[in-house]
Order: sequence, then C-alpha cells, then structure tokens
Amino acid sequence: MYVKTNSKTAVGWKPSVSVFTQTLISNLLCFTLVLPLITYKVLPITGLALLTIALFIVLNLTIDWFIAKSYRPPRGTFVSSLSRITLPVYPLKYTIVFALTTAFYVFAPEYHKAYYREFISLYWIFLFFVAIPLLITLTVKHFLKRNGFRLKIFAFLDGLVFSRKEIALILIKVFFIPLMFSSLCRMLVYFQNYRLDQLVDHEVMIIPLLITLFFSFDILGAITGYIFSLKIFNTEVKSAESSIFAWIVTIICYEPFNNFVFPFFDTTRIDTEAWLHILSNNSVLIWFYGTTLSFLVFLYCAGTISFGLRFSNLTNRGIISTFPYNLFQHPAYISKNLFWWCSSIPVIILSPFHKQVQIISTLLILSLVYFLRAKTEERHLMHDPEYQDYDRWIKKRDPFSVYRWFHSLKRSH
Repeated sequence: MYVKTNSKTAVGWKPSVSVFTQTLISNLLCFTLVLPLITYKVLPITGLALLTIALFIVLNLTIDWFIAKSYRPPRGTFVSSLSRITLPVYPLKYTIVFALTTAFYVFAPEYHKAYYREFISLYWIFLFFVAIPLLITLTVKHFLKRNGFRLKIFAFLDGLVFSRKEIALILIKVFFIPLMFSSLCRMLVYFQNYRLDQLVDHEVMIIPLLITLFFSFDILGAITGYIFSLKIFNTEVKSAESSIFAWIVTIICYEPFNNFVFPFFDTTRIDTEAWLHILSNNSVLIWFYGTTLSFLVFLYCAGTISFGLRFSNLTNRGIISTFPYNLFQHPAYISKNLFWWCSSIPVIILSPFHKQVQIISTLLILSLVYFLRAKTEERHLMHDPEYQDYDRWIKKRDPFSVYRWFHSLKRSH
C-alpha cells in the first residue's frame, strides 16, 4: 500500500517503510535457507533455482503483508480481487503467443547454447504439461458454451487484437526471463563449486564472493519482477516503453548483443589476479580497493531490490523514492559504471597500449549507452505525475545531476 506524503524528504507516492529493507531481509533469509541444499547438491540446479525464486516470493510477501505492509492492498481489496480472478478468455491469443515464443527459442541460435540449457528444459516441461493442456481446455470450454456458433467464432477471433502495451510486455518477458533465470543458475553453480580453502589461502578472496552474492540478490529481484506481475498484489505494470531507441539502448547491454557492441570488455567478469598482483605488497590498499568494489555492487543491487517484486526494464511499475533513489536519480547505472571503471584500472595498467585504448574506449561507449538509457527512462516516466514530482525533488539533491551543477554555478555568480 502506498501512502501519499508531503514530507520534505520524499515526494509523490512513498512506501510506508523502505522496500529495500524488507527485500534485503528476504534475500538473506532465502539464501540462508537454500544454503544447505547448495552445499550438499541435494537438488539439480533447475530445481534449486525454482525453489530459490519461490522462497524469495513467499518470504517477501510474508514480510510485506505482516510486518512492513508497504504494498499490502487495503482491507477487503485482496479478497474482492481474488473473487474476480478468471482464466484467460482469449485462448487463441495465448496460443499465438506461445507458438511464436516457442519458434523464437527453437530458431534463435543464442538459445542453443549451454548457458540456457536449464531454462529451455524447464520451458519445454511448462509448455507440454501446463500451457498446452490449459489452452486446449480453454478452447473446448469456449466452444461448449450455449452461444451460437457464429458468435463463438467471432468471440474466439476477437482475442487476436494485441495492444502496444501487451506486445511490449510479451517481448520483455520472452527476452529477459530466460536471461535472468540462466544467470541465477550460473550464480548457484558458482556457490556450489566455491571452495572455502580459498579464504584460508587469501582472506581477501571474500571480496569476489561478496560481489557474486550481491549480483545474485540483483538477479533474484529482477527475475521475480519479470515473472510476478499481478494486480492483486499491486505489482502490475502501469505502462511500457514504446520508443524503439529506448529498446535498442537497453537490450544492447545484455547478452548476446553486448558481446558485439562491447567486444573488448567483459561486463560479467572481475580480473581478481590483476588487482591482487598490482596491490600485492599493500594489504591496506587491497582491502580498500576490494571494499570499494563491493560497496559499488551493493549499491547497484540496492537499485533493483528496492523495487521488491516490481522490478522490470522498459516499464513503469510505480515510483520509488526511498533508498537508494533518495540519494541518486539513477543509482544502479551510476554504481554499475563506477564499478566497471574501478575494476578495470588494474587491467588497464597491466595491458599494452593498444589494449588500453580498446578498454578505455569501450568503457566510454558503455557509459554513454547507460546515460542514454537513463534519459530514455526519464522521458518515459515523465508521463507519470508522481515521477514529475520526484524528478524535481531529486535533481536538486543528486550529486551527479547536471541540473544541480548548473544552478550551483548560477548562484555562485
């Protein structure tokens, strides 16, 4: 439930307590509960990923509804919403969606890679044991109604009309869900194969472990946001991005497009050996450098988990003005880019000149792309009056805001 506020520290609609706190607690509890399963490899990685997602959703809703009450619907609203739940009335529409989605996963070479193996296996199980039987049942049920045959045909074909918002949401789910699920599986495999004796030999190796854990929080929050979009839980999508340019600058930041756009820089890997080699004689600098990287990743993941179950690229699912969005307008983008620049410094120092030019130029392009992403998001969200209030408020406080710099210079003169 959102609470309207006129406070000087928040604008527009603000959750009654920070969603970041409850989601962080949900993440910690979730990984604590699945840790024995990860350690002893009790479940296959697909089952472990599904269990982790389910636990995170249950824990988040439990904490939210009984403690934080940030998104809890008003009294009586949830029950009335449940009573209005019906099965999809347009089976033909969903049949077309699943047919095109299946064709995309079959014919797109990207999804033949081992990286997506767990997701594709899970998708086939879902398709044949859930989606197809459900669509057949809905179609039979539709034609068994007492209406005339002609009316049944027209009603059946009526579902062929897709709104622009529906098309955008389908594309978002089809692209991001397999990517995020596969990333979560890779993270869980990393934890399964992690050897604690690494910490005994080099205690500073806890830094990569923490960074991976924070990235896992980010991915878990993202995938639940893409999957969990239900009006009864106040997690529905208010609007979807329709600009082609916004879509381009967003998807080129993800696989497989980032491999072509940024060929000289791996955004998913930290060269631990490089910075350990450079700072090998100074343990203070090693810990300072590692802590800085960890903090930047933590701030990045905070930008995702502060949405709770409502995160999604290219959509508006509500305006957040609590931590970390009360510090920066785009905390995730700023911290992610700072992390890439900081983590690349040792690699740049140890590389030959031509490699240095490649890495620096790639980082500059990457920063430009994320700047454009931020601007396209602002343009989309400015249609929401709540974001207009937030935009005016944060631009006066954000240390990275050009608006703030300009007005500071103007006042000084």
